[in-house]
Amino acid sequence: MEKVSQANSMERQRFFAELAPRLDTARTLERELDRNLARRFNVLDYLRTDELGLSRIIADRRIDISVQIGEGDGRYCLAIENKPCAGDQVNQVRDYLEYLGKEYCARFLLIYLSPTGEGPSESSIHKTELEERWKDRFRSARVLVRNQGKCMQTVS
Repeated sequence: MEKVSQANSMERQRFFAELAPRLDTARTLERELDRNLARRFNVLDYLRTDELGLSRIIADRRIDISVQIGEGDGRYCLAIENKPCAGDQVNQVRDYLEYLGKEYCARFLLIYLSPTGEGPSESSIHKTELEERWKDRFRSARVLVRNQGKCMQTVS
């Protein structure tokens, strides 16, 4: 029985002795392939994937939530822009209001949710334009930000 155990032990040692140089060769080949082909490279590893980072990547802006009520000339739109963690882009709210105005005439309301309940930044739309041109088509409200990015919305 001891001879069989010794034989098995020697067989394992020989197996691993032969395996070690093969593994070294495989690792060397793997490093060369990665260096030359960038097989494990992922551009998203180097980009911000939060709302603000993705907004900068995606040039085609979209309102977060848009609900169309009715059809034809009688349709109405309730639009919601949710800003729990990200800032505005330049002319973002202005562009949204312009789009909604063209698409729905005066039959829409854009609700802007932020953690403080404050309206959009001046770079997104000038306060005077918002108050003079869009006062009946725009409301600001507060969004409560909870742990792990979950949000519970409450209108103030």
